[in-house]
Amino acid sequence: MKKILIPVVLLAVFAINSSQAQEVKKKAAVAESKAQVTADKANLKMNKAARQADKMAGDEAALKADRKAHIKAEGKLIKDQAKKDVKVVKEKL
Repeated sequence: MKKILIPVVLLAVFAINSSQAQEVKKKAAVAESKAQVTADKANLKMNKAARQADKMAGDEAALKADRKAHIKAEGKLIKDQAKKDVKVVKEKL
């Protein structure tokens, strides 16, 4: 009886540890996604400040480049927010 019980207990412990590892992995993915979204928002704020400085200076070429960079940064932010939302939902399930 002992020979059968030991493998069953080991399998149960392994199953618990693997499920806990998956939960930790999901939480880490969500935290990484949130950090990426925060970085994108900070990038947008810096871009906005650069655009305002170029407006004050009257530098049209730099202003155009800043607008283009702002549009790309907004697109990246939207993608990252969608990815974060998906990871949050997966974590909840």
